Amino acid sequence: MIKKKKKNLPIRKKIIALAVLFGMVLIISLRMYQGFYVDLLMKDLHQLEQEKKQLLSETNKLKAEVYRLKNVDRIYKIAGEKFGLVVNNDPAHIIKIAEYDEFETVKKNFAERNKEKLKLNVAGVH
Repeated sequence: MIKKKKKNLPIRKKIIALAVLFGMVLIISLRMYQGFYVDLLMKDLHQLEQEKKQLLSETNKLKAEVYRLKNVDRIYKIAGEKFGLVVNNDPAHIIKIAEYDEFETVKKNFAERNKEKLKLNVAGVH
């Protein structure tokens, strides 16, 4: 019986030594993989930051273009050049009428004065 125990001890030691060696190789491999993965993530982060800067710059350029295109003076100029529209600088006249009968009278007087021009047509009132 003593002989069997002596033969089994070296096999057990070999198995334990192989398991420890395998565990160390596994731990070292995982640590290296983690390092490489962190490096890849840092590269991706740098690329995404560059893309973010580029997109913010492009957004600012597009905002400036929108503000330029929305300029009222520019719109008036294009309307005048393309469609012959002119800004009317005549003062506006406001007529306050207390009653509908007065409105009809004013409407008829206005239409009579301006027979050559279009008649006043108020939506819903004839």
